[in-house]
Amino acid sequence: MATRRVRVSLLAALAMLGGLVVLAAFEAPELRFRYDVSTLRRSEWPAVEERVKNLVGRGEPGLRVLEAVAFDRELATLDTRTRVARQKSLDALWAIDAPKRPLSPERWARYLVEARGLERGLQRLRDDSPGGDAIRAAAIEVMLTDTNHDAAVQACCYLYEHGDPRALPALRRAAIESPYDDLRYYTLCIGFEKLRDPANVPVLRRALLVDPDEMNRVAAAGALATSYDDRRALPLIVGSMRSRPNDLEWTDGWRGICVHWLAEAGEKRAIAAIVEANETALAHRHAEAIGRTDAALKKLTGVDGKDWGSWHEWLESHRESLPEQLDPEKCSVAPLALGD
Repeated sequence: MATRRVRVSLLAALAMLGGLVVLAAFEAPELRFRYDVSTLRRSEWPAVEERVKNLVGRGEPGLRVLEAVAFDRELATLDTRTRVARQKSLDALWAIDAPKRPLSPERWARYLVEARGLERGLQRLRDDSPGGDAIRAAAIEVMLTDTNHDAAVQACCYLYEHGDPRALPALRRAAIESPYDDLRYYTLCIGFEKLRDPANVPVLRRALLVDPDEMNRVAAAGALATSYDDRRALPLIVGSMRSRPNDLEWTDGWRGICVHWLAEAGEKRAIAAIVEANETALAHRHAEAIGRTDAALKKLTGVDGKDWGSWHEWLESHRESLPEQLDPEKCSVAPLALGD
């Protein structure tokens, strides 16, 4: 009887041991996964780079670790160590995914929303995204919430370049609320030109009044004049062409942008200011500004300045036939309230 009891106990012990072995076989990969994730997240530079490389070499189990570190649905402030670990993991994943492009909408959505705050070159999204509702929703979330400046701007550009009017409510919000000056600028002067809608007008007028950046107020004035037939804020654009002696090259380039709106709006009160901008660009040999001011003057006058020797000579010969000219040094660029 005792021998039988010993045999039963031994069999039970063996069965339990077998169960533990089986359990360990199932749990060991999961325990290794958790360990690797925790180790990578806590790694200091430059150890993180070597660990990422080793994980890539382990194939699918290693890639699972990289995804767990790189992708995170929550938008949280990242300390330097966490940011480095996530960024290196994301870079490794993209190096694997890039040859597979175009990526699926689901994969693009992960790069968009679950990697917010990280660098991820979303120019690629604009180049070869498959589009669709999932991508649009993800791009909107990135535009409105991403702490990575470039990602937010690229998502914004993607939305208006794809021409989907369903993105307009989010673009209108971004045009006023975004913390990024250039994102508001692109939305005001390009987004609302590509996606024309009367509902954009109140947003453009509000930007004229509340946007703290002069360039953005000019962009709103230009869009109103050229896309929505409201020319009342054109003097603000002329005022933005004033002299800036401390930054001549930037001034020439900015004037070259301003004259496009003035010419498209047919603003002949700006001819003298554009002639001055053309002469300054010639003196500074700013080729782009020369071309833009020359094209604007041709559009407004219907002649070629070269036939008169110079645009200055043409202006002096025709000044009396022109409307009173706007002086850039006297036109206000302050926030402007336009009534309906």
